[in-house]
Amino acid sequence: DRLENIGRYAGLLPGLHDVCRFLRRHQPASLEEGRHEIRGNDVYAVAVAASGRPMKKARLEAHRKYADIHLLVGGSESIGWSLPDPGMEILRRYDPKADMEEFSGRPAMWVRLRPCWFAIFMPGEPHAPMVSKGVINKLVVKIRCVQ
Repeated sequence: DRLENIGRYAGLLPGLHDVCRFLRRHQPASLEEGRHEIRGNDVYAVAVAASGRPMKKARLEAHRKYADIHLLVGGSESIGWSLPDPGMEILRRYDPKADMEEFSGRPAMWVRLRPCWFAIFMPGEPHAPMVSKGVINKLVVKIRCVQ
C-alpha cells in the first residue's frame, strides 16, 4: 500500500499505532542509516541504504518473533514472497538473536515497491527483499508479535 494509508492497518499489529506516530514526527527520507528506537525492542526501525541484488541471488528469509514493514524511501525494490512450506530446505538455521532463518527455493510471487509504498510481512512469511538494479533506500520497521 501507500504510506498515506498505513494508519488503516493499525489494528493488525500491536505497536503499529506507535509506528504511525513515529512516521508523523520523522520524515523517513531524512533518517540516518541504522537503528531508530520507537518502543524499545518491541518496535523499532532500521534505515538502510544499499545496493540491490539480482533476482537470481535473492534468498527467502523469515522471522519468528517480528513482523516486518518494508517502506521504500528511494529507488525501486522488488520483494519476493512465498507461503510457508515445511518442505523448504533450510539454508541458514534459525538464529534467535537475529530472529531470522533462510530457505532455498524461489518466491511464488514478486511485489514491486515504489517510493512511499510499503509491504508488511508477518512472522513466518518467507520473503526475499533487496532485489533491484540500483541503490535501495528504505526503512524496515520491526514489530514484535511473539514474546
